Amino acid sequence: MTRFGLTYAFRNLDRGGEDHHHYLGRKLDEIVHAEELGFDEVRIAEHHLVDDGYVPCPVVAGAAVAARTNRIGIGQGVLLAPFYHPVRLAEEAAFVDNLSGGRFSLTFGLGYRGAEFRAYGLNRKERAARAAEVMQVVMECLSGEPVDHHGRFFDLDGVTIRPASYQRPRLPVWVGAHTRPAMERAARLGVDGLIGVEADLPMWQEVNAELRPGHPVRFAAPLTVNLVASDDPERDWALYRDRLAAPIHLYAQWAVADGDLGKVNKPRFGEQKTDADLARVTRFATTEEIREAYLARLDSFVHYETIMVDGLSTELPEEASHRALELFAAEVMPVVRARVAERRAELTTVA
Repeated sequence: MTRFGLTYAFRNLDRGGEDHHHYLGRKLDEIVHAEELGFDEVRIAEHHLVDDGYVPCPVVAGAAVAARTNRIGIGQGVLLAPFYHPVRLAEEAAFVDNLSGGRFSLTFGLGYRGAEFRAYGLNRKERAARAAEVMQVVMECLSGEPVDHHGRFFDLDGVTIRPASYQRPRLPVWVGAHTRPAMERAARLGVDGLIGVEADLPMWQEVNAELRPGHPVRFAAPLTVNLVASDDPERDWALYRDRLAAPIHLYAQWAVADGDLGKVNKPRFGEQKTDADLARVTRFATTEEIREAYLARLDSFVHYETIMVDGLSTELPEEASHRALELFAAEVMPVVRARVAERRAELTTVA
């Protein structure tokens, strides 16, 4: 069955009026509600040193989600691998996997923001090598078997974490990647799945076919354009336009500050100067429009494990955010799930 996931960054955009303690409590309540509505997973983002409290600790946040929920999967979108010691990370991930009863996964990314690397005293030029070694050691440690590792950044002799992960032989490990070399590294490391954008799917399929034929091609991605469900798009755009714009502009500012706007997804994160520009990236839409947009991509979605419903709707005030989730769950998810299942059955019959 096709899964639907949400991304949370826990950004308190009302920080002048609500303390972060109460804000986080409301967002956890919202995730519980999303689980009740039928969403299948939540992925928690990671960034550091952000004024609005952007979550810096996705594994800790995942533990809070695990304690409040019963069914929903818990991952990241994405965890910034260079900033972690792999033994500590493996221990914490295994703990949360046990706490959740086997609902936890790890999804690694490289990070790109210069201020974060400087704060952690790391050389950004080493991020790919450091991330690859972190992933390798984490996956070895999660087995619960003794690990001997002598690499460029970490040196371990007979390290055995306890508890081992609840899922056996280990909890799933995903990676965020958009280039062939990154995908090839991930496949060689034995990573289970890839989170990206729709355009990444063919390359990920090719890499798996070449490097590990027969391996399940696990993939998750959002639509290219973030469509937030609304029963009155014009009203909600007038009320919450700046809410939808805030994350887009934040990422653009970071990229510009580091001089590498072209190295991130430029059409998505470039500065949006007009409403028309912004609407090409994110906007409110009726559930009928959203269904049409999703059903137009059925031939891609049959290869997805999870369709990520972009987390910008979760940046809205409580009432609007809940309404967006409820509309999507009631009027989009069932239709798309059914049509994807039908299309998969058709392809199976033809094969």
